[in-house]
Amino acid sequence: LRKRTQYGSSKLVLKLGIDDPLDAFAVHGACGFWGVFAVGLFCSPDYGYNGEGAAGFGMGKDRDASSALYKATVAARKNMVYVERFDGRTLFHPMDEYFAANKLVIRLRKANSGTRCNWTCWKILSAFGITDVSIKCHGSRNKMGITHALFNALQRMQTAQTTADRRGIRVLDLTPRTRADRGGAGRH
Repeated sequence: LRKRTQYGSSKLVLKLGIDDPLDAFAVHGACGFWGVFAVGLFCSPDYGYNGEGAAGFGMGKDRDASSALYKATVAARKNMVYVERFDGRTLFHPMDEYFAANKLVIRLRKANSGTRCNWTCWKILSAFGITDVSIKCHGSRNKMGITHALFNALQRMQTAQTTADRRGIRVLDLTPRTRADRGGAGRH
């Protein structure tokens, strides 16, 4: 697979008339790119995610695609992150996140309505086991920038427990108990 990637990208560079006497793009650019994104395509649950709130991502670059994939998998295992999920399925609140030229607008959706986002975000969210979320990407569509932005947003998410700890109250005190506290219609 590495040879096909390297050969195809080398021929593409020649066809486009780009001067690359050392074939650096084919070896480092195309094979490195393949190593990074093959992790999301081919990794099994014991390598980069568990579908229960833990996942990681890593980058690997090497002359050989299988070595680049191995390096990316090792980096993903080292960078595993756990994210608490509301009801074991979705996020706790909507968020906006920026990374470099990327902006992600993350919104919650109704239960069992599914995930609506681009392919990169969908792969990351499914690795964490997160559903019922809508993500709109603004600015750059760079996949690595989107990945960094989404991981940053998930790590910065405030859970009910962290909000209660910050306010110095119990989680039970955060939830409204009467209809008037919930902002419902009808006054006493």
